[in-house]
Amino acid sequence: MVDFCLNQVPAKEKMMKIIKGRKENWEKEAEKVCHDFDMFCEYLLEKKVKLSKGSGNIGKKACFELNSLFTVKEDFEKPTRLQKDYPVINFFYFFAVSKGILEQDPKGNYMQPGCNYGYYKEASVLERFLLLLMDVLFDGRFSNDSVWSGMSMEYLMDWAEKKRPCANKSYALPENISVRLCMTGRDNLMTYLEELGVLTLRLKEGQKYLLPIERQWKMEIKPLFELVCNLYSAVHKEYDEEKEDLAFFCFDTYWKKHISGGKASGLIKIFEEQPVDYENQIADLEISVHRGNCIRVVRMNLSDSLYKLHLMIQKVFEFENDHLFAFYTGHGMMKETFTMPEAFMSNADYSVHDTALGDLRLHKGDSFSYLFDFGDEWWFDIEVVEVTDGSVPEPELIKAVHDAPEQYPMYEYEDEAYEDDDE
Repeated sequence: MVDFCLNQVPAKEKMMKIIKGRKENWEKEAEKVCHDFDMFCEYLLEKKVKLSKGSGNIGKKACFELNSLFTVKEDFEKPTRLQKDYPVINFFYFFAVSKGILEQDPKGNYMQPGCNYGYYKEASVLERFLLLLMDVLFDGRFSNDSVWSGMSMEYLMDWAEKKRPCANKSYALPENISVRLCMTGRDNLMTYLEELGVLTLRLKEGQKYLLPIERQWKMEIKPLFELVCNLYSAVHKEYDEEKEDLAFFCFDTYWKKHISGGKASGLIKIFEEQPVDYENQIADLEISVHRGNCIRVVRMNLSDSLYKLHLMIQKVFEFENDHLFAFYTGHGMMKETFTMPEAFMSNADYSVHDTALGDLRLHKGDSFSYLFDFGDEWWFDIEVVEVTDGSVPEPELIKAVHDAPEQYPMYEYEDEAYEDDDE
């Protein structure tokens, strides 16, 4: 554990007292952070906030009202901005849905308590804070921000290891981070860290009207900064991704060793995969191509893989299956990518071989996208027409509207070129 402001190692009894006091301080600070997220959930549930039909996002007016409740606020004067323009709301939304704390009702109109809502509410404040912190530190949607990504976060942790900063004191922002920050302005990850009560950034006196590249920043360290360093260090020194999932490391190995003194965290249940029974269920999928008016409706088992769906699309649209492809589900921060391993663009991508249609938790009216050929970009929309009991021996075509487009059409100028060759 990183011990800030200690010049020498105290006796065991004194150390235990320090650790206990530190934990109590962490809990006090974490309570403020978790209170903001709790208000977010209560607002959506109690007011039955209407969600966007297309994306499932929170509307402009509700975002504007929510923004006023949080520690870190955007200074918008009118409710004209989308959810994506509010970093804290966007983060809380992703966190709530991805962890099963909230979920959309069957019709997609409102939020309702998710399958893990009870586990979250019963957890201690430090468990809940650690759950929030884990996403910000280790999920690429947040940690890959333009400023605080990869090496930048590493620079900050290296600086903390050398400087041993004390809570509630201000320091000049490290130059290798400050330069990047000045060139880009306040970034999203900085906003997340401020909302989590880890640190705050402020311009030095008289810097407001200077050019961005000339501005100097000071960083105020908060008590929870120590917990961030402790978790970050433990993951990089103790975590073995070949032996356990990161979430299990954080809420089992790390939690027992660094926080609870051996007691397991109840939030580990959130990460235990729940069996999903989609055997003997079929889905009718309407597939439309962006170029032209061709539509195909296919029937497949929910146990069929996305790779099998890819092959079926190639077949019914009479394509040659000669390029890479990907499926995309969700919107904004909830967007997920499924593709071939050789086409993975990030560690967050999923394999089409290992993902069944049923894993997408499809319901009637849901939709997702398919992109074939990253060069020519053939985009297809896939909508779930129906999900019913039953099975089919193989995927089958049940409806065809209009002729399939040519994958490699012979354009007019090409025809003229061939005619010239014949003369």
